Amino acid sequence: TIQQPERLQLQLYRRLLWGIPKATPDVMSLDETDNQICTPTHLFRVVETPGYSVDHISLYEPHQRWLFCGDVYMEGKEDAWTPEFNMFGIVSSLRTLTSLRPEKLFTGSGAVRRTPQPELHAKIRQLVTLAREVARLEIIGLNTPEIVACLFKEESRLAFLTRGHFSALNLVEACRAYNAIFTSELEPHNSYPEPGDRYSRFGRSSIDPLKSEPSDENDLAG
Repeated sequence: TIQQPERLQLQLYRRLLWGIPKATPDVMSLDETDNQICTPTHLFRVVETPGYSVDHISLYEPHQRWLFCGDVYMEGKEDAWTPEFNMFGIVSSLRTLTSLRPEKLFTGSGAVRRTPQPELHAKIRQLVTLAREVARLEIIGLNTPEIVACLFKEESRLAFLTRGHFSALNLVEACRAYNAIFTSELEPHNSYPEPGDRYSRFGRSSIDPLKSEPSDENDLAG
């Protein structure tokens, strides 16, 4: 897509806001760079953090413990996602970021978080709690639009501006897909992930993260 941006098939609102990207020739793959990006003063290690897109990456500077996380960490309460967002990937990628124990987190919005660990755990807790709430409402018989009405009252303005590409409906569907990973062989009364459940990682990272990966108990306790 870098060399052939027309393959992105961007929605109208994206074309209006950011324009159409130009092709970039002579692109090197991450494998060719040994999953590192070198500058005259810093070396950034590539961390694969899928979820918002399958090829999303973050950049980690191990000496300063700086982490450029792109869209993995989004500030505030989640109320609208696109169909491409993957809950399991995002939660797993957030756990990967916490395992690196960054001292500064540079987000895709431009904000810099100077105490990122509690905020990363809070985001994981927010998403896991939302998924559990969706599961609870689904168990009592609510369908997706009814769950949206119960949890969000109504769609955000973003849904209107993007013609539904960003929507609470997509977020609820992402929660349902996340829950389905853990519920395929469970009874209804256990049909959502409990705080103590452990999950395998999604995707791979060029970094061997610290062995003490945060558990759901930490995520849910903050």
